[in-house]
Order: sequence, then C-alpha cells, then structure tokens
Amino acid sequence: MTRRTRSYQLDNQARTIKVNGKSVLDLSTSSTNTIKTVGGAADQAVQMAATGDSQNIDLRLTPKGSGKVDINDQYKLPAADGSASQVLQTDGSGTLSFATVSTTSIAQGNSSVAVADSGTGTVTVQIDGETVATYSAALAFDVNNATSAIRLPNGTTAQRPSGVTGLLRYNSTTDKIEGYTTAGGWAELGASSSSAVSDSGESVIGIGQNAKNLDTFTTTAYDSALYFAITMDESNNNVVSTQKYSVVHNDTDAFLATTHATESKDGHDHITITADIDSGKVRVRGTGSSDINSVSWYRWPLGDNTTDTTSGNIGIFSQADATNGKTNLNSYVDTGFSTSINNSATKNLDTFSATGVNSAVYFTVIRDETNSDVMMAKYNVTHDGTYPYMNQTHIIKSDESNSYPTVTTDIASGSVRLRGQGNSALNSMSYYRIALGGSTALAVSDAVKTFYNSDVDTSTETLDSFSAGSNRGAKYIITGKNSDTGVTCVQEAIVVHDGTSSYISNYGTTCTAGTDAIFTLTTDISGGNVRLLVGASSANWAIIGHRVLLADSMSTTYDGSTADVHRTLASTTVSSSATTIDSWSTSDHTGAFYVVTGHNSSEAAASIHEVMLLSDSSNAYVSAHGISSKGTDQLTFTATNSSGTIALKAASSSGGSTSVSAWRVHIKREDAGASVIDSWSASSYRGAKYFLSLNDSANNKLQNIEALLVHDGTNAYLTPYGDVQTYTGTALTTLSADISGGNVRLKGLSAQCRITGYKILLSDSESASDGDNVATIATKTVSSSATQLDTFTSDIATGAFYIVTGYNASEAAASISEVTVISGITSDGSTQDAFISAGPTVSSKGTDQLTFSATFNGTSTVVNAASTSGGSTSVSAYRVDLLRAAGGAVAVNLTVAADQNITGAKTLSNAVVKMTNLPTSDPGVAGQLWRDGTDLKVSVG
Repeated sequence: MTRRTRSYQLDNQARTIKVNGKSVLDLSTSSTNTIKTVGGAADQAVQMAATGDSQNIDLRLTPKGSGKVDINDQYKLPAADGSASQVLQTDGSGTLSFATVSTTSIAQGNSSVAVADSGTGTVTVQIDGETVATYSAALAFDVNNATSAIRLPNGTTAQRPSGVTGLLRYNSTTDKIEGYTTAGGWAELGASSSSAVSDSGESVIGIGQNAKNLDTFTTTAYDSALYFAITMDESNNNVVSTQKYSVVHNDTDAFLATTHATESKDGHDHITITADIDSGKVRVRGTGSSDINSVSWYRWPLGDNTTDTTSGNIGIFSQADATNGKTNLNSYVDTGFSTSINNSATKNLDTFSATGVNSAVYFTVIRDETNSDVMMAKYNVTHDGTYPYMNQTHIIKSDESNSYPTVTTDIASGSVRLRGQGNSALNSMSYYRIALGGSTALAVSDAVKTFYNSDVDTSTETLDSFSAGSNRGAKYIITGKNSDTGVTCVQEAIVVHDGTSSYISNYGTTCTAGTDAIFTLTTDISGGNVRLLVGASSANWAIIGHRVLLADSMSTTYDGSTADVHRTLASTTVSSSATTIDSWSTSDHTGAFYVVTGHNSSEAAASIHEVMLLSDSSNAYVSAHGISSKGTDQLTFTATNSSGTIALKAASSSGGSTSVSAWRVHIKREDAGASVIDSWSASSYRGAKYFLSLNDSANNKLQNIEALLVHDGTNAYLTPYGDVQTYTGTALTTLSADISGGNVRLKGLSAQCRITGYKILLSDSESASDGDNVATIATKTVSSSATQLDTFTSDIATGAFYIVTGYNASEAAASISEVTVISGITSDGSTQDAFISAGPTVSSKGTDQLTFSATFNGTSTVVNAASTSGGSTSVSAYRVDLLRAAGGAVAVNLTVAADQNITGAKTLSNAVVKMTNLPTSDPGVAGQLWRDGTDLKVSVG
C-alpha cells in the first residue's frame, strides 16, 4: 500500500505558502498589493486578488478558461462586460447575461404595463425631439404642443364597442366623429343622437365660385338623402332662398334634383347644387354665382342603416323586398303577399326556416294582372332538409282557360322557398300560411287548437279527440317527422259524426319518402268522444297537428291577435232553399276558404265540407268537397255578387232546420298587384308626408320619390312627386292609396326592390312640441279669413318648411300641402319681408282647401292660413326651421393656394388672426410683414 503525503512550505522571505511545491497563497509585496490563490496544477489555476492601496481595495475573482464566477451556488456572472447602457438579465436557471432594454416597445405578454409618476410631476412623450403629449393629474391628456392631429379609432356602426360614457371614435359608416354619453348614447359630435336619421343645424360658409362640399356621407351608409336648406348670398345684400335637394346614388354616380325655391329676391342667381362621388363618399357640393355664400341644411338620409323607428310625428320604416312581405305574424300562422311575378324569371313568393318548420300549408289567392283573372289554390309543402315536396289542391279559377303562374319549391341556404313564375307579364299572390314543426307552439285559440304526439308507431292509437255531445266536426292538418330516417309527411283530413258514427276523409298528403302511405287516419266514437286514430307505416314518428273544431251552435268570434285573418261564423239555420251563411265586400276580400259543418236532428244526418269562394269583383265562384253521413251531399253551395257584396249560400238536402256552422280564412289580393308599403289609422291621423328610397340591387337601379297622402274618412288622395333616378326608364314603383279595414294605406306596384321610408304623420288634434330644428304646431281652427298658424323670430329661424293638413267636418273635405317660408332682404336691397309659397297640394275638393300668406313685423315671421271650406277647419302643421345668419363667411373665404384681393372693412376679434412662418428678416418687399423678435414690422422695400 502506497501512502500519498503532502509537503507544506512557508517562505517568510517571499511571503508565500506552497503545497507540494506549488504556491497556493502569495502575500508578496507589490505595487498592487496582490493576494493570489493558485490551484494545485498550473492549468487549473484560478485567482482571487485584492488590489489597490491601503484605502481602496478591489476584490477580483478570475475563473479559468470558460468558467464563471458562481455566487452562492445560485447564479453565475458573465465572463465579459456588455455594451454601454445594457443591463443584467437572468434566464431563470442561474445564468446571468447582458441585455439591451427596448426603447421602442414594452412587451409583457398577458400582463398589464403601468407607467407611474410617484410625485407631482408629469409624464411627457417626445418624438423626434418634439413634445407630442403630456400626461398629468391636472390635465389627463394634453396634446396642445403638437401641430399634427390625433387619429381616432376607426370602425363601422356595427363595430361600435359597448357604450361607456366618454368614448370617442370615427364612424366609417356615417363618415362622422361620434361620442358616447349616458343621456344620448352614440351620437355624432354636435348632434343630439346618431340613431336618428336626420341631421340638424348643419351650416357651411365661405362658398365662392369654386365648388365646395356642403355635406358628405359614405356610399355604404345611405342610398338617398333629402335636404331642407336655406341659402344666403352674402355678396349681394344677404338675399336668401329656401331649397330642397333630393340625392340618390348607385355607388358610382350621384344624382340630385333641386326644388322648393322660395326667394327673398325673385330671379336671383343663388348657389348651384351638384352631387358626385369621390373616394367612396357622396359629396353634395355648392358653387356660388358670387364670392361669398352660405347654407344651412337639415337632412333625412335613408339606406342600408335605416331602422324602423317611431317618435312623435315621425315614422321610419323599411321593406327588404317591396314585392314580398308579411302582413300578419302570429305564432305559426302568417299572412303575406308577393307581387311582380313575371314570365321572365322565377322569384321567391315566401320562405321559411328548414330547421324550425317541417311542413307548411298555403291558402292562396293569385291574380293574373295582365288578364284580370284570379284563382285560388292550396299548396302543401314538406321537406327532409335537403329536398322539398309539394302538391296543389283546392283549385278554383275565374277563367278555366287561363294559364296562371306556375308554383314550385326548393331549398336554398337553409330556407325552404315557395317560388313562382308567371305565364303572363304581371301576376301577384296573397296567402295565409300554417307552418308546423318543432317551433310550433301548442295553444288553443277560438276554434283552433294545436296538439303534439312525440311517439307514434305502427300500432293504432288516439291522436286527438273531442266531445261528440258538444261538437259536430273538425278539420285537421297534421305533419310528422321520423326520428330514425328524417322523413317528413303532411296530411289533411275532415271528420264529422251524426251521434252514432263518425266519418273521415283524407287528402292533400305529401311525403318526402316517395310514397303517401305513411299515416293511416281513421275515426270512431268511444266513451262519448269522437276520436282521430293514427297508425304509421314505421315506428318513431313525432306528429304536430292543427285542428279547427265546429259545433252546431257557434257565435261570431275571432282571435284579435291575428288581425282578423280568420274567424268563426255564427251558426245559421238552413232549409232546402239557398240561405246566406256568410257575406263580405270585394273591397275587403278577394277570396275565402271555409270549413263548414251541417246537422239535421230530424234526419240525424251530418256533414263537413271545405268550401272555396272567389271573386274577380264582377262574379263570384264557389267550389266544395266534403263527406256526409247520408252517403250523398247534405249541403250544396252557391255564391252571388250584389254590388260588390259576395254572399256564400247553402241549401240542405235534409230539408228545414239544418244547423250550419263555419270557420273562415279570408284573403285580399290588391288590384294591379300592388303591395302595401305603409299604413296608419284613418281615425287617428289625417295625412302624411313621405320620402321614399327604392333600391333594385339586382339591376343597380335606385330611385327617390316623395308623396303627400290625405283622406276625408271615405277615400284617400295621393300626390307623388320629386322623382329622382340613377337610370333612365320605368319607375321602380307606381304609388296608389286607399282605405281598408279602417287604415289608410300607401301602396305600390313595385319592381323587386328594397324600400326605406321617412314619414311625417299629422292628426286633426296636435299639441305643440319642439325639437332640434323641428316643431309640431298645435292645431288651429281656421276660417275663410287669414288666421295665424305659426310664428318664429329672426334669431330662431330665417326660413321654414311646413307640412300642413286641413279638415272640415261639415264639408267632409281634407287637404295636405307643403309650404315654404323665408324672411330676408327684398329686391330693393334694404327692406326685409316674408315670402311664402305652397305646393304640391292634394285636396279631396279637387281645388285648394287652404291658402297661405306670410308677414314680417321687424323681428318675427308670421304664417297665416285661410280655408275655402269656411269656418271650423282644423289645421295642423309640422315644421323644419333653419337659421342662416350673415357674417360668418369671410374668415373661411381666404384662399391659401392662390392670389386674392381683399376689399371692404374687416373687423377681427378674439384673436382670430394667426400668422405663422413670417420672415425673420426684412424681405425687402414693400408692404410685406416680417417678424423682428417679438415685434411685427412692415417692410418699406
């Protein structure tokens, strides 16, 4: 065994300690006063040195090779120094290195970053040596030192964030800067609310002989706009004029018409208004015939962003397709219409969701407008989510030789579509639809009930039942869906009983399985109840049903929530002679579908029928099918037309004392294929002013049109005007009006287009109210003498636009007019007066009912009305008022890019003059300004 020994040597002279001849501690005296420790081998040597003088000593640690200085076995220092301004950073695993701190960004992942001033100072942001923003407690965000601009968040109306008070952003849809307040929500700066479609109180000054923008909006924001404007020529004694501009565009070009000019100086050449499109914005522009002009305007815009709104006298409405619409929506029962069905293309008549509805049954009236023929038909539609199936039944025609529109069905984008194409140039349809499926609510209302059975199999079971002692018969529509296969089926049946036996007739079956043999419907009487029994051809069917139930003694009732689109009729006692069981006016309905039961207790005979009654206004047509306990028809049906009153009559083969009950669906198909654009209560309102925007997007055709509509309680009177089109050709709509069901209706025979509208409604009893630039004038009683209707002062308005209605009950006469009033300098250049004009006007008299005049008393304009109907004429009005004050134009009329001569005395106040970039030495040009320190000097040349 070899034992290793070590030798230690202390050298007092050299002041070293050696182990095995190698120095491990060196305390030798030197100028650096160095202490060294050296490893056992020369190639493993590391050093720790203390250097310096007796007062200041550094401690130096020198590892060997790539070794690092390790502190407490926790982290290691870098082997070399970093660059200037770098800092130490750790990798989290014990290694430190030098890194550069970014001066252009702070990245903290998902953490928050805070910049805090712990004292009372400020946080300053400088770019390129210039202070652009300062943050402080006194002024949260101060950008006063910057001469550029702040760019706000930019987004569409749909991209607005959730409203929080104080938000500010640029709305790219409306081309406006807007903010959010608790009281007004989102609103354009300077406007009360951006949710309203009108912009009030806008002014443009400094309009010279070069075109200047009066207003702009993005092409995606609106299709159309109607402007009410007051113009002033400030170069020519401040003469003024009213003007109205109707603007419409097709994304490429803008079109404008100017009307309603009432001038303080006849024949004066006021500013010319044009419209164009530049960089996606519609620009309404003004060019003066003189150097200084100004305009104030109020705007009604309509288009993509129009939403239905009602506020006071104002109503805003929209129809996605003027040729298709719903007239009533109530649970699973809808009524609607489709117009402009032509022979050149197939169009949608109606659509419903393929996910919420399994089947739909349409009761329809179709009119061939070209040939003035009508027909009725019923369409049963069902689908399996991929393919729809349809059958057509219960057809009755005013002309059997006519080829009426062809009706088909398909599925597109998750919707089942009922489609149609005419065999003539123009056709229309109205319908009553029962939609059954997973979204159908179960309810009982009047004679109607919906019911549901979640599991029908091959075994016969009761689907529905009713008391035989209380009821006579029922009409059923059922739809089923198989949970295993997705197959659907729709089927109809009528059931009646005579007290001993029950009878059934099945028809109208349509299935997606390629066969109609899905449900076997039968009936019996058990325990005093008539039962509808069902058995399916396979298991796992869910069935939803619609039932109309009739008794021998019924009262006239209807479900008011369905706007009287169907009703139960009072029972009638019928004999062998034809007896009227129902009647209606051709002004109210075009056709009706009936379920009719009959019972004769003496003969113990009963029957149930479906009856179709149709009128083309001249004749009445009737058709029926049914079942009877007699084996032959118990009831026969006829119809008559007497001066527009259609009567349905029944005669009984059972003789006298036959009790007949009925339930009716009635449908109106407008003459000439017109559809209802808007309606309002005739008892509540007298007249309306309309501004309509129509957009045929398929053909890129757009049109503006205005209209005045009034009624006298019996008839409606309409005047359309203000037609502006983006194309040359036939108008997108032909307007008409009538009164139906107590409502005044604005109707249109329209192309397939979207309609948006703005209306002002007036009644015979209005209360005064004011808004921004608008007012409702309290109703006045006017006689044949001029009576004050309204007044406004010159500091409130320079001019006004009025919608005025009149009604005289004694004469049963009514009228509506547009009236414009302006107060300004007359043609003599010094006198101020009031000027008024009226038109268009529509009156039930055929001549003007109201005449208008205006006076100016030095501070106020007074508007008067007189009635040709004599005393007790009620006159109501709605006003748009605008102030156009002189004197604001000069400040913005100075050009910056061209030489300009300035004449006349100019008064400058409130530091409105700001001179920048003046020469700091004498330019040597006589009359030119220059800056000498804090002094402003004029060069003498």
